[in-house]
Amino acid sequence: MSDKSHYFTRRASAADGPAGLFPPPPLNWTAWREHVQALKRDKGLSIADLTGRSGLDRSTVIELLGGRRGVGDARVGTLWALAWALEVEDFSNFIAPLTGATQDDGEPG
Repeated sequence: MSDKSHYFTRRASAADGPAGLFPPPPLNWTAWREHVQALKRDKGLSIADLTGRSGLDRSTVIELLGGRRGVGDARVGTLWALAWALEVEDFSNFIAPLTGATQDDGEPG
């Protein structure tokens, strides 16, 4: 009889699989947009200011802040450029609302 322990078996859900293979949690783009819009407002920056500082297209900035850009379209480099334009000192705090992490302790909320 041959050993079949290496064969894949059907699982009822991702929770039944090995650690590390769980799908990532959904990103909270609404909370992130609110956070970024507050940063923009607090610094008194316009869309033109953000596009000039970040090097991003005006339409990209408007789509990101307005909620019309999908999750698959946003790249880390784009978020990084926007954070730089907003003079954010800690990128992890800038993206924390995406994952639900609090800005105080870094733990998921």
